[in-house]
Amino acid sequence: MKHFLSAFSVVCLCATIGQAGDLAIYAKNVDDRVDIYYNGAHQASCTWAKNPGCNTGVNGSASGTIEVRFKLTNFVYKGVCLLGKGKCGKAAGDFYIEHNGAVIWSEGFAARDNTEGVKFDRTLTCNLSTNTCK
Repeated sequence: MKHFLSAFSVVCLCATIGQAGDLAIYAKNVDDRVDIYYNGAHQASCTWAKNPGCNTGVNGSASGTIEVRFKLTNFVYKGVCLLGKGKCGKAAGDFYIEHNGAVIWSEGFAARDNTEGVKFDRTLTCNLSTNTCK
């Protein structure tokens, strides 16, 4: 995780109950744009510029129950396509939530899709006392 810290926006993710632990919320290999929300507030984003994709996230301290949202948006690819009509353009990303150095939730998404719009939109409620997200 330390090699990503320079790409992260450092934000205090503080809760008011219980003893706080280290929390990291991040996305890797994003194509085209990801937005990350913590308890309803926008915290980080990145937009694809070249392969293999962009990476972003936030880290800080939190406890109790939190809400995390990952929203992946695709843009229409209008460049040269050597794969054939309809085979260029995609939406992709790998999404993670870590608590005290352990991944407590992750999911990858990839779709060959050249239409504009939100392709992945996941809101999770995580209980940091039990390290579960649903």
